[in-house]
Amino acid sequence: TEIKLHKYIISIYEKELKEPIKTRSIMMSRQAFRTEIEYHNKCITKLEEGKAVEESSNGESVSPQEKSTEKHEVSVGLQNKLVNARKYEEEKNYTKAIEGYENILSSEKLNSQEVSEIRTSLAKIYTSIRNFHRAEHYYELVEKYFISEKEFINLNYLYYEMAKLYFLEYKNERAAETIQKVIYSVDTPQSLMVDSCLLLGNIYIEQNKKDEAVNYYKKGLENIEENTAKETLSELYFKYALACDEREDEQNAFEYYTKCINCTGNNEFASSAYSNLGSCYYENGNISDAMDCFQRAYDMEKSKNNYDGIYYTSSHLAKIYIQEHIKQAIDYLVEAKQSAEFLNDPEYIVEASINLGDYYYNDKDRNADALKEYFCALKHAKIIYSENDIEKIRKRINDMKCRMTSDEFEEIERKYA
Repeated sequence: TEIKLHKYIISIYEKELKEPIKTRSIMMSRQAFRTEIEYHNKCITKLEEGKAVEESSNGESVSPQEKSTEKHEVSVGLQNKLVNARKYEEEKNYTKAIEGYENILSSEKLNSQEVSEIRTSLAKIYTSIRNFHRAEHYYELVEKYFISEKEFINLNYLYYEMAKLYFLEYKNERAAETIQKVIYSVDTPQSLMVDSCLLLGNIYIEQNKKDEAVNYYKKGLENIEENTAKETLSELYFKYALACDEREDEQNAFEYYTKCINCTGNNEFASSAYSNLGSCYYENGNISDAMDCFQRAYDMEKSKNNYDGIYYTSSHLAKIYIQEHIKQAIDYLVEAKQSAEFLNDPEYIVEASINLGDYYYNDKDRNADALKEYFCALKHAKIIYSENDIEKIRKRINDMKCRMTSDEFEEIERKYA
């Protein structure tokens, strides 16, 4: 049973070792994980050989004479409780996980390192359930421990997590100040440096400090290494490309949107990169490549049922297809309207209804459909638009009045106005 427990703990550490910093449940450096795995492997070897196993991984040997049966049972009981709590955490059963961890803290005799690990887990859970006050409380306790023990590498990993928490709380100044401690520390691993520069760039974007953001995105790019997580790379490439795009730096925008697209793994920015690259091609008159990029983005958004993305890409595809006199334009116009209605976004509905109405307007057999769309646009425009914008829709409706009989117009007006 004890061997199985050690093997299970090893499996947890090995899984965590493969995770990017952002998604780890246990805040430890890679070296610390490797040390723990080595320790538990030694424990298994000694158990299999029938020898006494050390009680902790701090390198202090405990003789068989000094080990009491009671102490051994307490140690195994603690490990079982930790395993159960971590299992609940992995399953996102946060209520049970919190209950398990806090029970361990209040009832078990723990060393300082064990306490800090449990407090870190609790902080991450409270962040996930958006109880930010409790998360800050536990992070601050761990911070004090790392400072007192001069564990500066682990302290930098902790500051990264704390900066993310402050960013979630819209405490942008505090988030920037905290992550700068990581960036300008001599004890920061290179992989953490990339994530930290990306985070600070995002914070500065939120503060509308675009030049500072670009500088830190560049610093992140300069620190990329072979082991940099693919998720980090895709976000960094996209954010830098977007910043360059907004600064009309087309060369870098094209290059880094493409790099983002080429990132493998769980690339949540690929569809947005394709969309923005499509816009770049379109603005440069490269209609064929623009169409290809928007189509790829559209297919990705459809596969994810992301209606916001479906609206954006189908609207652009419709615009291109109308210019190229391609019949499928109507399919994308209808798709855009349906997505806008699903999102219940008045601005989207107005734009989609006008676009669909204008398409029907050019077909004399679909005057009634055009008028229905214009009335739909007018109804939603009254919620968000100025009188000047609303007047543009009324002009379309009045034009339709001239193209239809009074009875036809009044019937549609009665139903849809």
